[in-house]
Amino acid sequence: MSIKNIKSAGVKRFLDSGARMIDMENYDEALIAFKSAYEMDPDSSEAALCLAQELYMQGLTEESESIARKSLASENNVEMLRLLTAIILDDPQRLDEADEVIKRVRDECGDVKTAALLEGHRLIEKCEGYKAYDMFKSALEADPENEEALEGMSRALNLIGIEISESGDNEAAVFMFKRAARLDPSWSAPYVNLGNCHSALDRLDLARRCYVKGIDLEPDNPQAHFNLGRLMSECGEDDSAEIEFLASLDIDPDYPDANGELGRIYSVTGRFDLSIIHYQKELDANPDCPHCMCNLAIAYLCYGDTQKGEELLRQSIEIEEDPFALYALAGLYASLDRGTDSIRMLERAAYLKPAWLFDSLRNDDKFERFRSDKRFIDIIEKLADNKS
Repeated sequence: MSIKNIKSAGVKRFLDSGARMIDMENYDEALIAFKSAYEMDPDSSEAALCLAQELYMQGLTEESESIARKSLASENNVEMLRLLTAIILDDPQRLDEADEVIKRVRDECGDVKTAALLEGHRLIEKCEGYKAYDMFKSALEADPENEEALEGMSRALNLIGIEISESGDNEAAVFMFKRAARLDPSWSAPYVNLGNCHSALDRLDLARRCYVKGIDLEPDNPQAHFNLGRLMSECGEDDSAEIEFLASLDIDPDYPDANGELGRIYSVTGRFDLSIIHYQKELDANPDCPHCMCNLAIAYLCYGDTQKGEELLRQSIEIEEDPFALYALAGLYASLDRGTDSIRMLERAAYLKPAWLFDSLRNDDKFERFRSDKRFIDIIEKLADNKS
């Protein structure tokens, strides 16, 4: 047997071993096997592809791209070009770089169908839903059974639906999301977006069913859990909503607003120690958000830490002169017998003319001692004039 054949047989053994490891979900061992195959014969396009793909799957994109480009420097390989396109499209700053790779697939490899699919993926990443739909449709016309083209059309229709929904036409968006779901029945995103549309149209039972369907399809979709939790919360089902918000954070610890929603639930139910923990996490993610600061401040006040509560409320109004934060600070000062400070905060809040402030001041017992104070009376009268 020649040295070339020996090397080829060795590469095949390592590649077969790597494939078996992947079937067993032993990805570290698979990577070792593919590296061994590549080291044995760096000129083997099959070894290079297997290694580059596994590096990419394990998040080692720089190493993957390096091997892909080195292999492509000596020969064209459509699968390697597909991988290189995927790597490029993962970076929003590099989307235009994909043009050259796609052109190479189309012109040098002569694979028009694959080029159309890759261009469709590029357009999806650029949020150009209508163009992407046409591109995937052209690929499907060339190959009517192509699942990638069907999935691509589904993603394009989902993008189009989002665009229509954001323009305010939720009924038309529902139609698009239903089409997207039919093309890819295993994908949860269209169902979640359908739920959003039904919720906006006040069809809450339909919205709930769509969110549950999305979770059934993809239990690890944090948006589906979060949106279901928010709907439950709006329906007064805070115990069930808590479970969904916690689920979204288990999947994605940084999921936006989930900690804030939990903070609100724990405040409402009097668990202020937990409320503080979650509001603080929300503030850590949005350090300059006055709304987050105000919520955390009120949780501290309810927990009995007036010093921390005051500190956060003052920080909040330094960022934004928010009437509710001013009102909360005025209430704190009233409870601490700091009448002048309390009135000053109420004057600042009244200057912003929030519609709710008139009734709140008339009904809030914290300000009972100010009923005969001329400054307080002036505030009430000005707010009454604004209401009329």
